[in-house]
Amino acid sequence: MTVRTRIINWLREWMLAIAIAAGVSICLLYYSVPWLHAAGPVLRVTAAWAQPILLFVMLFLSLCRVSPKEVRPHRWQIAPLLVQCGVFIALCLLLIAARSWEGSFFRWIGRHEILVQALLLCFITPTANSSVVVTGKLGGNVSECITYIILINLITSVLIPVFLPMAYPVEGMSFGRSMLTILAKVFPLLIAPMLLAMAVRAWMPRLLAVVLRHPDWPFYLWSVLLVISIGLATRVAVLFEGSKLILLELAGAALAACVIQFALGHRIGRRYDRRVTAGQSLGQKNTSFTMWLGLTFLNPVVSAVGGFYSIWHNLYNTMQLRRHQRQESHAPSREQA
Repeated sequence: MTVRTRIINWLREWMLAIAIAAGVSICLLYYSVPWLHAAGPVLRVTAAWAQPILLFVMLFLSLCRVSPKEVRPHRWQIAPLLVQCGVFIALCLLLIAARSWEGSFFRWIGRHEILVQALLLCFITPTANSSVVVTGKLGGNVSECITYIILINLITSVLIPVFLPMAYPVEGMSFGRSMLTILAKVFPLLIAPMLLAMAVRAWMPRLLAVVLRHPDWPFYLWSVLLVISIGLATRVAVLFEGSKLILLELAGAALAACVIQFALGHRIGRRYDRRVTAGQSLGQKNTSFTMWLGLTFLNPVVSAVGGFYSIWHNLYNTMQLRRHQRQESHAPSREQA
């Protein structure tokens, strides 16, 4: 093995850990060095534009490797959908009941309302588009992961406008307007790359051949996106003006939700030989949507939970990828590895 190959393999193994460390370091450096603050507006605009562009290109490249015929519902997807929707509905009803019913349990819910909101957001948030990249890298089924992303986005666009206004009415926000707002937030980065990938597969064979020759491009794009995402998540924590105790509670809630959803996803998927695919579909979240949802419908403080969830699920993805790469060097990759 040449030195160049060893360096490339080392970078592949530690790429996500490097990206996470870079995101945290860049953000802390920015707030620690006053003369860098002048670059703040440029950095914010760059991040705002770079995130959707990277997501679009990353998903497009992944979709080019999938036939549209493979994107269809499967039986294993029912259970994760029920987990996400069931927990969300139960927590919404619990918050509504806590305002009307007496009892020590409901008083406790009232005192810890932000924590309940945090868990609610962590469960109902749709699967991240970047989960397609991680699922593919771990040897999972990319087409079924894409199917789950489409299903959960469709379902949440209906459930959220129905149940969240019941718990927290938003003035001037009707069901139809809420639904369209959510669809406008998530679907351009989901449907447009799919249509473009279908066009390339059908009418641009040379471009498709170039894309297929470079299967690692989505992974490297995701690493760049991860630097931005972790930097923004760190920014949320640095600028948080509430009690540090609340910050710790939100971090704990995000960790608990992350562990539970990945564990349930793996357990459900194991029954159908889809451990990796189900785990990523249920556990990896679109955390920018989490933060937007908190700011739009709930207490703005709770939006910080999205930043913490981003850190936890990306740390877990780093562990999974490193373990998978080590296993792959000794044996062929499998879903159940």
